[in-house]
Amino acid sequence: MDVKVLSKENIKPSVPTPQHLRNYKISFLDQLAPSSYVPVILFYNNANVVNDHLNKENTLASDLLKKSLAETLSYYYPLAGRFKDLNSIECNDDGVLYMEAQANFHLSMFLENPDIPFLNKFLPCKGNCLEQSCQPLLAVQTSTFECGGRAIGVCMLHKVVDASAMSSFLKTWAKLTHGEGDKTLDPDFTSAISLFPPIESLPIKFIRNFENFYFQGSKSPMRRFLFDSKAIKALKANTSSQSVPFPSKIEALTAFLCKRIASASKFLTNAPMTLVITHVANLRPRTEPPLPQNSFGNILWIPFAFYDPLDASMELPDLAIMLREVFSQLTAENVKGTFELRNHFI
Repeated sequence: MDVKVLSKENIKPSVPTPQHLRNYKISFLDQLAPSSYVPVILFYNNANVVNDHLNKENTLASDLLKKSLAETLSYYYPLAGRFKDLNSIECNDDGVLYMEAQANFHLSMFLENPDIPFLNKFLPCKGNCLEQSCQPLLAVQTSTFECGGRAIGVCMLHKVVDASAMSSFLKTWAKLTHGEGDKTLDPDFTSAISLFPPIESLPIKFIRNFENFYFQGSKSPMRRFLFDSKAIKALKANTSSQSVPFPSKIEALTAFLCKRIASASKFLTNAPMTLVITHVANLRPRTEPPLPQNSFGNILWIPFAFYDPLDASMELPDLAIMLREVFSQLTAENVKGTFELRNHFI
């Protein structure tokens, strides 16, 4: 199996960015985000509704995707710009990278038993890797399969967006591809910087140390685990307790994985004394009042839970209780208090 890149080009916003919007300030949380690309790959088979609309002919499909991407960039104009300094983006409409590729196999061949490292073939750049120089802020690769299926790989710079903002961008692109554009597509560019204003004098060393926190070691292995509905139902039942009678799927699965990691770590030569559970939390619904879901930027926080892997008494319900307690502390009041003190810990 192979994926061959056929072309590369630059896509610019369909409408030039007005002069008064040419300087975009990032928020304090953006400053803390790593200089890495967040990858997303969307797969469409040739019977999919999207491809019925797009794949009349590959040329027409490509033209439509590029046209709607240019329209989307007019809404999300910072993504077509370039970083001017550590705190701001020059929205100069330089554009984004758009690549087209051809796969010499059927989509079903890959999806039946996905090769995780091979996923990089569907991306325009390396995802989840620290980049010294990130240009552009957004890159796209569309890959066509022999069956007529399609993969759309998108890489967006984490320094500018989180997963929620990326999702809003993709939804806007999808709507515009189907000709469903309206004013509700306008992203909110003001909430993040109003609530979390940047620190203009933030030391470069501090930013680098924070990035090293995200990227410790030279390798970040990826694994794929499949849990069917029956297994998840059993896990939720085993994780339930009086304190957390109805654990969520995330709580149950996280507790299960952490319990297994703790068990495996006991056999390591240099077994860790403490293990850390982390999850990214979307702060948009946790502020007062809640921020719009289409708020642009990184509006997230990473709560931590620490536990001793050698503690044999720590069972699934205990781990779920720990997770619930940590996330319950992300209240609007605590979020506000944390960022009012941000100048004191830097």
